[in-house]
Amino acid sequence: MFANFVNKFKTPKEEKVLITGFGPFGECKPNPSWEAVNAIDTGKNYGSNIEWVKEKVEVSYEYVNQTVQDLLDKEKPHLIIHVGVDPKVKCLQLEKQAYKHGYIKHKDIHDKLPPQGVNPSPGNKCYATIFNVEALADEYNKHHAEDNLRAETSTDAGRFLCEYIYYTSLSYRKPHEDKENQRKDRIPTLFVHVPFDNYYKPKQLARALERITQLCLKQLKQLQLAKTS
Repeated sequence: MFANFVNKFKTPKEEKVLITGFGPFGECKPNPSWEAVNAIDTGKNYGSNIEWVKEKVEVSYEYVNQTVQDLLDKEKPHLIIHVGVDPKVKCLQLEKQAYKHGYIKHKDIHDKLPPQGVNPSPGNKCYATIFNVEALADEYNKHHAEDNLRAETSTDAGRFLCEYIYYTSLSYRKPHEDKENQRKDRIPTLFVHVPFDNYYKPKQLARALERITQLCLKQLKQLQLAKTS
């Protein structure tokens, strides 16, 4: 399914990572997802030349509709990491997929739902991430877990703004660099839920997200090498 995508992905010398967190909503004031993203050390040596782009996202369906695709057009990231909070989880939760339909229960900060509960981004009813999330979680837990903050995988991102923005990015297609080739490519994307738990401070969550990001870039390089060998 993703063979053509992997064949076309080329790891650049400088890897731009767009990482987003959500603004306040409900009891999440401030939102731990944005606090963690904002605490990432962009000057740190990660073994890769990473250019971090941090973006705070309003907990609004219309905001996502109006801003995310334009943001991707502008930044042209090599990797997208979306981060959200889930009060039910006690660990990092790596989401495998996102659905187009079913946003009928959880209203946003403006007390609104998307029309017919549908994400208007064009695409299939469901998209899965390119990443092997089980392998990501396994390597993180074995070698990189931050202060006993483990990672698990999930197939249910919650049918709220977390899954909504995930679908928006997973369905996004960027114009191919070759103007004669009209096929459009996907951008590697992962959604990570962090716990709503005061035990983990923003800097601890930030270090965990930094390590997950590094593992994503490592996995992309492995996929590229596997296809070219």
